[in-house]
Amino acid sequence: MIVFLQPARGHDKCRVKVAGGGLCGNPMRREMAFVCPLHGKGPDRMVLTFKGQDVADLTGKNKYDLRYDNDNIPISYEKAKYLLKKIQEEQSRGTFNIRHYVEKNRDQLRFRFYVESYFHHLQARADRDEFSAPNLELQRAQASRHLSFFDDYDVREINRGLITRWFDSHEASAKTKNKTMVLLRTILNWAYDNEDINEKPRRMPFASIPSENPMALTRDQQELIIRCAKEKHKIILSFGMETMHRPSVIRALKVKDIDWSRGVYTTCRRWQGDKVVPGLKTKRKSAEYPIRPELRILFTEALKDRLIGPETFVFENQRAKGKWKPYTRQALSFAFTFARDEAGLKGGITLYSFIRHSGASQMADVGVPGDMIAEVMDNTAPVVRKHYRSVTAESMAKVFDFAKRSQKVAKRKDSEQSGM
Repeated sequence: MIVFLQPARGHDKCRVKVAGGGLCGNPMRREMAFVCPLHGKGPDRMVLTFKGQDVADLTGKNKYDLRYDNDNIPISYEKAKYLLKKIQEEQSRGTFNIRHYVEKNRDQLRFRFYVESYFHHLQARADRDEFSAPNLELQRAQASRHLSFFDDYDVREINRGLITRWFDSHEASAKTKNKTMVLLRTILNWAYDNEDINEKPRRMPFASIPSENPMALTRDQQELIIRCAKEKHKIILSFGMETMHRPSVIRALKVKDIDWSRGVYTTCRRWQGDKVVPGLKTKRKSAEYPIRPELRILFTEALKDRLIGPETFVFENQRAKGKWKPYTRQALSFAFTFARDEAGLKGGITLYSFIRHSGASQMADVGVPGDMIAEVMDNTAPVVRKHYRSVTAESMAKVFDFAKRSQKVAKRKDSEQSGM
């Protein structure tokens, strides 16, 4: 790739006015760096010329002349020198890309064009059952309602300052604005992947949301939620209630992880975004758990009526047309939310509080030590004591009862020792 400068046509001579009313007229040659030797001034307009195979592949011509910047302003002498230096530095680093400099139709660079392109891609994935159709419709509605402000902006002009001004003035809840920021980042990443912007967005504004203490459910409330769930989702929700594993770990469990002969199953991977990664969320690579009678029943129910192999996921969601697909995070969350609402239980009850917080609190209330709970939950004892124990009037009463019993036992031992 060869890149060089030259004056624009009609601007290759000095145009400074001299005595007598005429123009200087000194030619601005390359060997003089296109500067008039008398007045030290460069051309009013410059052309940045690209020559090479990359240009031919992109434009169909062996040469491309860049005459205007992104704002349709003719390239000045100073701007041309800056661009040439920038290109030479990119070439030395191996990051130069001709696409960043070739002019495009400005209408194609409008933000709304990328929104349409992004959702067209998601629609194709949804048609192949690779993306949730309800989630697609939610994102469409979100973009239409909250991102229309950016529609007529050139995608290259959407910077952090513009985004922050929109974020501060937009009327929506903090949670909605944060979700919108995630969608905006995804669409700008889409533009970056198309090589239409030079940098990915780094930091986006986010609103802080006060965290609510999750509500711990009783066993009866958990069982009520499962009874209200759709039939095809009852098995995976029951497994979560019985094991207290993280939802990402439950969804990643495979047939080869079940050892029927030894009566154990192993958790050794988890879902992270759209892919399965090895290891658990903590530093442990794997953990073994016994197959209790109730889990044996759930495993059997989950695997019946399906063609299975070692790599088959244990819990799969039967989608449209009878196809079995691994549970997505959204699908499992929607399944739980539906069952929770049907049971008439809301406020602060999430899938995590249903599976993990409630089970840990129930264990703590009956006196199971924190380190044992932590081992079952693949956590540390301090984390269990801090996050997975709800202090209620009943649990406080049990603490005082336990203290009284301990005092009575200590007094009995003291009296026995003094009597000996």
